[in-house]
Amino acid sequence: MVISHRSVGLFYMSKPKTGKYIPCQVCEKEKWVMSVHFPTFKYCSRECKFKSQQTKVVIKCSFCNKDFNIHQSRIKWSVIRGHKHFYCSKQCTYLGISVHRSGANSGAWRGGVTDFNKRIRKGVEWATWRNAVFVRDNYTCQKCGARNGNGRNVVLHPHHLKQYAFYPELRFEVTNGITLCKECHLKQPHKRPTPYPKGEAHKNSSITEDIVREILKAKKETGFGRMRLRQLFPSVSMPTIGAIIRGQSWKHVATKYTTEM
Repeated sequence: MVISHRSVGLFYMSKPKTGKYIPCQVCEKEKWVMSVHFPTFKYCSRECKFKSQQTKVVIKCSFCNKDFNIHQSRIKWSVIRGHKHFYCSKQCTYLGISVHRSGANSGAWRGGVTDFNKRIRKGVEWATWRNAVFVRDNYTCQKCGARNGNGRNVVLHPHHLKQYAFYPELRFEVTNGITLCKECHLKQPHKRPTPYPKGEAHKNSSITEDIVREILKAKKETGFGRMRLRQLFPSVSMPTIGAIIRGQSWKHVATKYTTEM
């Protein structure tokens, strides 16, 4: 006896189906669902599924604490991916990431091995100062008048009128910045400020001899340059540390310290 495929199909179709009525999560309308679909059933139709995806909830921005609406699916997938912060705008996203994913919170954190000067030039405060200088100068080189446009690509640099290294209090002053193209920036003379007479810079300083001894000791034991020493002695400016190392200031203390060692 030969059994056709049609007969087999009718046989399985006539078997009693196991299932129950489950309410839709959106419209609460009950729908018959087979037991095999129990774990995945949520909506009775595509319309209800789309409505659920358009539902938003109110949460606070992680940066500015402003209330804003966000899709539930975005929260769900952010939690799955391990994201802890939500932002109301692109600006808050950029600023929030720079705060919440920097330093020890960054996945690339290696214990603070990045150079102090590099951290400053990669920070938000530097970027804000740079953009403010460019906007004030209309993105135009103040020496030759070069700017982007008409098929020309000009690389602009923010230049400090008073040197970055020797005037730390003026690093982020917009009035101390000027917009230059790359070529004009390379032509700028980088002169040191007029120093004190050799060995006499300490006369107007509030630094004590003990601090000078600590700096000289750290220099001898670690071999650090002035940038790394600046991290160890944040209360002393980088030019002062350089002057101490070179013997330009506090020379009598350096001589006494060398004699004692």
